[in-house]
Amino acid sequence: MDEAESSPSAFRRKKLTLWPSIVVLASFFAWWVFFYWDIFSFLLLIAMLCFSAAWLIYFLVLMLRRRPRKALSFLIPALAAFALPLLFAAGPLVQSRHYVEFLMYDARYHIKAEVRKNGYTYERWPLPKGSMIRYEIVYDATDGILRKDMINDGVCFTKVFRVGEHFYIFAESCP
Repeated sequence: MDEAESSPSAFRRKKLTLWPSIVVLASFFAWWVFFYWDIFSFLLLIAMLCFSAAWLIYFLVLMLRRRPRKALSFLIPALAAFALPLLFAAGPLVQSRHYVEFLMYDARYHIKAEVRKNGYTYERWPLPKGSMIRYEIVYDATDGILRKDMINDGVCFTKVFRVGEHFYIFAESCP
């Protein structure tokens, strides 16, 4: 039996380090959960970018020390920490966050049942969040709210997200 194969240090070199990936996924999930709280969301984004920069430096150090397998276990989460915020801003993940918020609001206030009961064709419900962006849930049977999507009137910017049949999340950002 070869002595190098059975030594604990030889076993340690073959293992990948998982904790950087776990940190990125946990912070990204926390960012998704706290999406509506601007300050906390911004702090999580800064933390992810700082971790990513540190892991890139550690990747370079490990490559110089000729430990490519362990170096890869830091490169992949570092790149993911840079890419995940871009994917989040791209749309489907923002849409999923708005959809979950709508489901939670509906479970609490039963707005779908209220619409059926009262026969609304247009109604708004405020969605108070710790954000500088004003959010509302809008029921529009004519889907006319979609005309307000991506309107920039020089001062305010609006965005409309479909979250159900004739239900929308209306977001308005005014500096």
